[in-house]
Amino acid sequence: LVPEAPQKVRDWARRFVERAFRRPLAPDQLAFFVTRHFEGSRDLETAAKKVVLLALKSPRFLYPELGSSQRDAYDAATRLSFGLWDSIPDDALLDAARNGSLDTPEGLTRQAERLVADARARAKVLEFFHHWLQLDRLHELAKDAKLYPDFTEAVASDLRSSLDLFLDEVVWSDT
Repeated sequence: LVPEAPQKVRDWARRFVERAFRRPLAPDQLAFFVTRHFEGSRDLETAAKKVVLLALKSPRFLYPELGSSQRDAYDAATRLSFGLWDSIPDDALLDAARNGSLDTPEGLTRQAERLVADARARAKVLEFFHHWLQLDRLHELAKDAKLYPDFTEAVASDLRSSLDLFLDEVVWSDT
């Protein structure tokens, strides 16, 4: 084990919990979720596992809305990222929250436009339409083979692809 390994693992654990909670840790949170697991522990792997498990079962991770009644830039970043990507904020969005960029309408708009330009936003919108149109139920539909002898699984697949392309054109084209 290299001499700097314990500190590197602690730093990684702190960053992990901060990403899981989508905000920097307060000193008491750092002590509870990270520091206490490494104090006096010779087994870095077990300490790191404890940190990960504690963070992932914490209500702060499981419920994005949990926290103070006062909303801040980190809440805005979380809402943007979950709303447009179904994921936690990326580094750029967390940096914008940290430096106050999300506190202005212009900064919020700039970040929203950046997220919308990402392929994850397209996937989220397509998922919305699939849910809204109840496309997951299409496998339950059946065509009478005598009335529609040319309707095959390949045709059904082509129709689904055509719908996806149409939706993509309607939502994302500039015209």
